[in-house]
Amino acid sequence: MSDALGPALQSYADTQLLRAIDCLGWSGRRIHEGVHQARKSLRRVRACLALAGLERDKAGQALDRRIARACRSLSELRDAHARIETLDQLIAQPVDEDVRLILQRARRLLLESRRLTLADVLREDPTLVEHREKLMRAHADLLALPWKDVVHQRVDAAIAHSLKRCSKAQQRALAGHDPEDWHRWRRRRRRLMQQHAALGACGVDPPTSLDRQRKLADHLGASQDLSVLFGYFGHARRLPKADRDLVLELIDAARSMTRSRIERWLDQHADELGH
Repeated sequence: MSDALGPALQSYADTQLLRAIDCLGWSGRRIHEGVHQARKSLRRVRACLALAGLERDKAGQALDRRIARACRSLSELRDAHARIETLDQLIAQPVDEDVRLILQRARRLLLESRRLTLADVLREDPTLVEHREKLMRAHADLLALPWKDVVHQRVDAAIAHSLKRCSKAQQRALAGHDPEDWHRWRRRRRRLMQQHAALGACGVDPPTSLDRQRKLADHLGASQDLSVLFGYFGHARRLPKADRDLVLELIDAARSMTRSRIERWLDQHADELGH
């Protein structure tokens, strides 16, 4: 790492924030993917702020909170779309025709839910122009942060902090079956991966095991998506009870299988996690 690290991280965060603004301008059938990609880029910006230690700076902390609010404001729309993608994976599995028909009925409910969620969002902010304008104002504040003060000791401390949070979240998740604990673990692991990706973009070699760890991140993401889907049908009452019970059973079985894959991965790669 060198004195150029701070400006390099600034450039990376700048690129990601501008990408988020651009993605929120996608329209038509691309709007849902645009929201998904925008939220990914916003999370990368936040990971970069934490990596540089700027989220502890008063201005950096305020910016981090604004970007977090921007992410949350789009979470319902993203969840509505992700539920369909997750159910589609279950529909693609070999199942009886009767089961497939029930899953297709469930999918139609999800499509309607997504349509209504999108209508609510666009009623408040047609074309998401207000969202983009808020991020453009955040962009100016991002550039004004003291990136030149970033030193490698601060970055090393941030990575160590992320590793510690991952370890704590992992232990808590594996000790029980609370979906919130698993979601917290997924978020901590995702941030660590994003921070390594940011360093890689700045010319810092990532750990050699990082590519293999992406599989763990994929499994954790799949587990979270299934939990979101389970929560939706656990509360929705528009399916007949017998159909809803079957859908919930299939989702829970898929989630259990995914968590078994996670535990096997951990057993096989315990030496690669760095904690």
